[in-house]
Amino acid sequence: MMADRYKLSSTSALVLLWTDETTYPCEKSRKYLEQLDLSCGREVFNQCRDIWPDYGEVIRNRKYCIHNVLFNEIKSKPHPQVIIFGAGMCPLSLEILDRFSDVKIFDVELCPNPAKEKIMSGLLNPGQCIRYLHEDIANTEALYNKLQNAGYNPEMNTIIVLEGVSYYVCKDRLWNTLAAFKKSKIIFEYLVTDEQIDPERRHIPNAAFKAVADDCCLKDIKRYNIDELTQPPTPSTLNPNTASPCTTSNTPASATIPFSQSLTVGGLRYA
Repeated sequence: MMADRYKLSSTSALVLLWTDETTYPCEKSRKYLEQLDLSCGREVFNQCRDIWPDYGEVIRNRKYCIHNVLFNEIKSKPHPQVIIFGAGMCPLSLEILDRFSDVKIFDVELCPNPAKEKIMSGLLNPGQCIRYLHEDIANTEALYNKLQNAGYNPEMNTIIVLEGVSYYVCKDRLWNTLAAFKKSKIIFEYLVTDEQIDPERRHIPNAAFKAVADDCCLKDIKRYNIDELTQPPTPSTLNPNTASPCTTSNTPASATIPFSQSLTVGGLRYA
């Protein structure tokens, strides 16, 4: 019954309302989702549907693309580790373990989420483990230290998933954090700038993201163009000779991670 389900915040619920059985198809994901109450997301969901009835297709296609790239990357890497930044309430970790039982997963979120951890722990097979970390992605040093304490190995093949996060984090601080992960492939989803959207359709993402920003009381949504992702970012506070953050170097982030060689997924494009 709905009363027995865990009630999500409006934003967390909204993302899941846009998904369907094809987005998270494994049985454990379905059992997990059945225990969530998404009712708080209905108001914003309806606002976005009024803006464009097919808006849900954008999110489902986005997730399909990210999952497809992620699973293919995992297949190509021996015993990789996956870091999911801004994991939220989505059951991506369960989908990974359903396909690749030996992957080390770090599920990173700003605040503790005991409901998610409790539900998921009851669905894992013996020996499977999801490492939950709670830290601000913009707090590079604390985040990196927590990952290492949880078993992150900077010498191992690493895939980073950054979905639904780039809109909210200061760009310079986001580059600094990503630059700490030298040997990583990054799946980076982002919202493109107005100039990259057909003028006749530009109102769709602008109105939809305004509805989400108003709901979250956000003043600013960060947007990217392709040049920002392929050219050297602004100076980083990382030492290029180590994988760990420091506070004394002005080395560009491109010295520690070649963004142009990382995997870039997305751009919500209405062209």
